Amino acid sequence: MASRESPILSNASRFPRDLARAIQARPTMLCDETTEVVRQVARTLVRSGHRAELAAVCEESGLDTARRAVLRAACFNHGKLH
Repeated sequence: MASRESPILSNASRFPRDLARAIQARPTMLCDETTEVVRQVARTLVRSGHRAELAAVCEESGLDTARRAVLRAACFNHGKLH
């Protein structure tokens, strides 16, 4: 089985600011990804300093409960909100 990195995960590591803005503009783009990919994307974006943008997306409508929980965990379980 070939292990290929998801395009959204690749973009999160290469273009974190652009991806954070895109997710903020259209949070439903995360619904197409698995929860594990969403978890990795969220962690990458939080490490890049985009915690506030992801925290705002947690409160948006359009995300299912699992993805919203993954985003909340990434944003709020790792220290204070910047």
